[in-house]
Amino acid sequence: MGVNHPKSISLFNPTYHRVVPLCDIIFIYQKAGFFDANVEAHLFLSELLIKLGGEANQAEAKKYLEKAAQSADSYYKNGATRLLAEIEK
Repeated sequence: MGVNHPKSISLFNPTYHRVVPLCDIIFIYQKAGFFDANVEAHLFLSELLIKLGGEANQAEAKKYLEKAAQSADSYYKNGATRLLAEIEK
């Protein structure tokens, strides 16, 4: 007994479950409106980009880390500084 799934479904349709590519999730998150003010998200995304590797990913990570390094919160500031040092090795 097979299940008929539509060829394209809404990402937010709770009736269906599907695997969504990571790049799509990141794009949606960035466009949601609260990414720019979320320093923790910058660190998380930067770590992911560094692990993915490649010059373009590292350049994007560096941009987010430089912004996070300006944080008033020392936890995030130290984390960003540590990751920036890791990129520059």
